[in-house]
Amino acid sequence: MPYLYKFHIEFLYLLEAKNSLQKFVIYLLLFNLLLFYRLWFKLPLIPFKHYLLTQYFVSYNYEFLKRGLIGSLFHLFQIPINSNIIYVTSVLVSNAFFIIFYILTINLLKNKISIYENIIITLFILSPGVAMHMGFDIGRYDHYNYFILILTIYTTIFVKRKIKYFVIPILLACGILIHEAYVFYGIPLILSITQVSHLLIRAYG
Repeated sequence: MPYLYKFHIEFLYLLEAKNSLQKFVIYLLLFNLLLFYRLWFKLPLIPFKHYLLTQYFVSYNYEFLKRGLIGSLFHLFQIPINSNIIYVTSVLVSNAFFIIFYILTINLLKNKISIYENIIITLFILSPGVAMHMGFDIGRYDHYNYFILILTIYTTIFVKRKIKYFVIPILLACGILIHEAYVFYGIPLILSITQVSHLLIRAYG
């Protein structure tokens, strides 16, 4: 969905503008309108490749398999697996991602945390392999892992209670159980942010 590219690019400019909450809500409504109009008007959905549907049938109900967490949750809650359900869940998870990202960025700007952490988050949202990829790749597990990643970033930076040292490993484990590629982009990013945060605390208190 190339028309989503512009929306993702303008997202950061929106966050720094006045009345950013109202503009963010408008952005989110437009994002959903672009993705849900086919459902609303009962138009054919984007065709899913067979393996995208098949992966949702993989679950721990049979044995411990890689990429089995999402399928296990679908099985546990008896969610039917079809193109419409996968399409809707992917869009809903994308919405959750953008809401957490909005809250995270607003807090970063408000508290004037080091520009280095802002750069990390900016690269994350602008990378063609991460957030912008969401609109192009409905149905894959990437959406779930991006949501887990942004939630972990928020927890790492802003949660001060010791419980975060219990929550963060669980979130990292969930990311790996959803898709093993999380090891190569999720864990390094969290470790980098943790290291930068510790250096800043040591330097500035």
